[in-house]
Amino acid sequence: MTTGKISILSPMYTEDERWVADRARAELEYGKQKYTTYQPYIDGFDKQLFEFLSSHDSANASEAKRAILLSSAVNFYNLIQTSDACVLVLDGRTPDEGSVFWAAVAFATGKPVVLYKSDYRTFMSTGDNSMITGLCLNYEPVKDIKNLSDRVKSQVSMYNSNSWKSEFIPGYNKSLQKLGEKVWTNYKGRNLVEVLTAMKNDPLVEKLLPYNEKPSGIRYGNVYCSGPLFCPAEIREIAKIAESIDIARAGEGAGPHTYLPHRDGVEAMMGDLDNSAGVIAATALHYADINSFTIDVYHLVKCDYFVINLNGRVPDDGAVAEAGMAFAMGRPIVLYRSDSRAFCGGAHGLVHPALQMAGHLFDTTDDVNGIFGKLVEQDAFLKAQGDPRYSPNIHAEVNKVYELGSKYYGELNEAYANGLKLYVDGVWKLLKLDSGNRFIPWRTAHPLADKAYHPYATWMQSSVGRQNWYHDSSSGSFGAAKAGGELSAVFAPQRNHSEVFFRGEDGYLHYFYVIDGGWRHDGASFKAAKVGGAVSAVFSPQQNHSEVFFRGEDGYLHYFYIPTPEGGWAYDDVSFKAAKVSGAVSAVFSPQRNHSEVFFRGEDGYLHYFYVSDGGWRHDGESFKVAKVAWDGEISAVFSAQRQHAEVFFRGEDGYLHYFYVSDGGWRHDGEAFKAVKVGGAVSAVFAPQRKCSEVFFRGEDGYLHYFYVSDGGWRHDGEAFKTAKVAWDGEISAVFSTQRQHAEVFFRGEDGRLNNFHVPVQGGGWAHDDENFRDFPVAAGVGKISSVYATQRNHTEVFFRGNDNNLNYFFIL
Repeated sequence: MTTGKISILSPMYTEDERWVADRARAELEYGKQKYTTYQPYIDGFDKQLFEFLSSHDSANASEAKRAILLSSAVNFYNLIQTSDACVLVLDGRTPDEGSVFWAAVAFATGKPVVLYKSDYRTFMSTGDNSMITGLCLNYEPVKDIKNLSDRVKSQVSMYNSNSWKSEFIPGYNKSLQKLGEKVWTNYKGRNLVEVLTAMKNDPLVEKLLPYNEKPSGIRYGNVYCSGPLFCPAEIREIAKIAESIDIARAGEGAGPHTYLPHRDGVEAMMGDLDNSAGVIAATALHYADINSFTIDVYHLVKCDYFVINLNGRVPDDGAVAEAGMAFAMGRPIVLYRSDSRAFCGGAHGLVHPALQMAGHLFDTTDDVNGIFGKLVEQDAFLKAQGDPRYSPNIHAEVNKVYELGSKYYGELNEAYANGLKLYVDGVWKLLKLDSGNRFIPWRTAHPLADKAYHPYATWMQSSVGRQNWYHDSSSGSFGAAKAGGELSAVFAPQRNHSEVFFRGEDGYLHYFYVIDGGWRHDGASFKAAKVGGAVSAVFSPQQNHSEVFFRGEDGYLHYFYIPTPEGGWAYDDVSFKAAKVSGAVSAVFSPQRNHSEVFFRGEDGYLHYFYVSDGGWRHDGESFKVAKVAWDGEISAVFSAQRQHAEVFFRGEDGYLHYFYVSDGGWRHDGEAFKAVKVGGAVSAVFAPQRKCSEVFFRGEDGYLHYFYVSDGGWRHDGEAFKTAKVAWDGEISAVFSTQRQHAEVFFRGEDGRLNNFHVPVQGGGWAHDDENFRDFPVAAGVGKISSVYATQRNHTEVFFRGNDNNLNYFFIL
């Protein structure tokens, strides 16, 4: 059962960034708390929007604005209406401006914000930007991914008594929320272009798009001017912006009322502190930096207008956070930008789409003297949407920040007015009074001196940081069908993810695969025949798709495949009538023939082999007459890159392992090399590139795992390395080659009914046993209930199995 929904706000522009976001999603969905999640790039329209903006020219300005509006509305609805909290991922040289914007919107609307960061790079030597870290109220990002779900739970519980209310949303944003709900309800998962067409004349869309009516009046008030303030050029630029507004307002008889953090806020005091000496001044500087967040929030709540300077290689992350709060508070926002550098390609990709939407008019201005006029336009536009002033019903947690900002601003100004010495004394006074306040994290040392602040360094030193197993058996992923028989998993490069086939409780084949970051189920395409026994799937590079063989209820082999990249499933039950199946089935893909092929135990007790030659299926039931397959014996086939041919292992009627391989153009049999121990159960083989030979694991008569491999040209047996756990007498074994470890590893059902794993953690090292990570989820008894693969996108093995409750279970690493 899930415990809530969390929005994950993270950069998703590269494979590595998506990997970090995937880790966060997995920890939240499969960790201790079992949340559902929303990611704008995966679940919303952000990915399609970025592609749309990059590919459309300036002639499509109207369509670009509509696309931005619809995508933003879906994000706003999911973040504010359906999510209990949000997680902001801070990894990167600078935080992603779109993610920061939405996190700040969440904060100002009364949603809990949790920060996650595995990157050791910081905004300044003193740490991250306090306008970002302050969003979570404790200024501390989660550094260990395993603690993420617990931190979210803690943050949500802190807010529960003061939960979000719709009164916190001003007029424009209420309409945006309604539009997002409409699009999400009716068009979730659809193509963005289709949604644009369907919503073309929607009244909500028309209401929220800018219009060209002349403003009817001017509302006077304070203008918050935000932007980077870290070098003389940036300070001069923001001063020019404020000056232009002051002059324009004076001309209207309104008088100058601009607020500049570096001129009017706590930043004005920090320069003197920075030039002073001593531990007291250094501590006061750290304190002032942290509490600039509360003071700036205080001024944001008080302001009537907001201007952001977007110049720079990337927008200043603190200014973007302030823009997000201003948007949530219903302020008219003007985006000033005279920089030629862009967010992405295309005529409409100059600024991140979330910021374009925040400007309400979906444009920027590069004219300093035109900023005030833009504010007036925005004011008129928002008045038409409803009262743009922030509701007096401020969320309790936001109000605490506001009150603290008011307190600190007043007391520090008073102390500063009496000289630096008294200012520092005033800081110490406040520190002593508020050292227990969770808004002020008390540190006696520089944050970077704390080794715990460097989780990424630990991650780089050891692979342990990536060895966190995650489990999924949720109804959201696999609830569409329960397993009623054997299963077989493959890794699908075309989807960059594992997928799995199995016999369902209805007797038909079922298939789970991943699209757009979520599991999809297909139980309708395989109704041509019921499954009557073993199932074996392979990935076919020829068709760029997985395909599957199984024993049908009629006793014959059946085959589902995709004949063309654009086509659907095709079915073949005619080509395999030469022999009935009476036991195990094992399929491989043969690069040599560029086609799948399959081995199975026939009704005569011998091995049978179907392969493709000259465009048609061929049957070989004669080459394997030297040894019968045990009636209950498993078969495991592999493709040998060394011999460029399939080969196969099985338990013979004599109880020993048997091996067929091709040499000098013909099948050869080896039944002598494996006499060290009899087979007492399941068999699973792999091809090991590091040894250039196949190798095989099986359950011995003693109940333990046994392993045959080739070294110095001959077969070697290892029956001693696996004595820490017995294999259940009816337990499945599934071996896989790990590219990451350059060695085979194996999963099996132990006597305790749980999943066990043997692997070689260090190249050239010994076997390690893992029975701890899988203890909470028992495996169903019987063959065909476990299937492991190597997932190249995660650089690790993963495993599917059928649980005792017949639910599909999936363990994977992030």
